[in-house]
This record gives sequence, C-alpha cells and structure tokens, in this order.
Amino acid sequence: MYEQMTERGDILAAWELLREDECSHLDVTAFKHLAFDTYWYFRRSMDYNSVLREDLPIYRDIAWVVMAADAFPETCKEYEFLCCNEFAAGLLQAIEDGFQRRYHRIALLLGLTCPGGDVDEADMSSYETYDRSFRKELILYMREQIEREESCDDDILDEQEELCAIAATKGA
Repeated sequence: MYEQMTERGDILAAWELLREDECSHLDVTAFKHLAFDTYWYFRRSMDYNSVLREDLPIYRDIAWVVMAADAFPETCKEYEFLCCNEFAAGLLQAIEDGFQRRYHRIALLLGLTCPGGDVDEADMSSYETYDRSFRKELILYMREQIEREESCDDDILDEQEELCAIAATKGA
C-alpha cells in the first residue's frame, strides 16, 4: 500500500539517497512515489512564491537527477531512467513556474528533456491519475528504445514482455 511522504526530512533523505547512489541502483517505483510526494510537498507551499532556503537541498538533488541523464543505472533499463529524468525535469519546472494551471488544473509538464519533442502533461490531482501518466510516458520511452534497437538488430526487446512488466507496476 502506498503511503505518501509529507515531511521535508523524509523527502530530502530519499532524494539524497538517490543522489549519493548516483542513480546506479534506481528503483523506478520508489522514484515514481518520490516525484509525486515532492510535487505535493512543494505545491503546498506555493503561496510563498519562492523555495524556502531549507528546501533548496531537495531542489538541488532533483536537478542532479536531470543533469545525470547519460549515467544510466545498472538496475533499470535506459527507457526507465529517461522517463524518470523527464518527470524530474517536469518537477523542477513546476516548482520554478509556481505550479501554473495547464490543461489539467493540477499538472506536471512533460517533454522538457526532448528537444523538439511534444509537450505533454501528467495529471497530478491524484496518485492514480499520475500513475497512469507515468506508465503512459514509460511506454513511449520504451517504444522509442525498441525502434532504436531494431535499427541496430542487436538485443531486441520483446515488446509484449516489456508492456506486461509496465502493466505490473500499476498501483505500485
């Protein structure tokens, strides 16, 4: 059962652990929960229209994940890391722009790490809607990786097996 983190210390500790591990053992499900929790942690303080000094280390660690885009972890696939990277970039953007309303009233902007890519958004109004957006984005990145690998004809992923693995993360 998913239990949301709401305390600064818990969120900071989770981001620091991710950064200290240099994302080499990235748990995609844990990252998914952490990104959602962090979004809501900062959204609650959006009335300040600034990031509090004591929250800057969290912001720094999120930025570190985005900057580590070419350091793929050993424990997840490239497309999984790229999807997490995309959500981290969207999280930074949401914090910077004050959680502006988009198509969805409560949204996380996506498509920021892909030059010339389509801009999309994740509905952050509940964990369930966010989870659907995360899995949708994960599938898009997986399909892009399959297309790249098929052109090389080496180590082709079994798309059905991967889709089943993604579907198994539903609600995780």
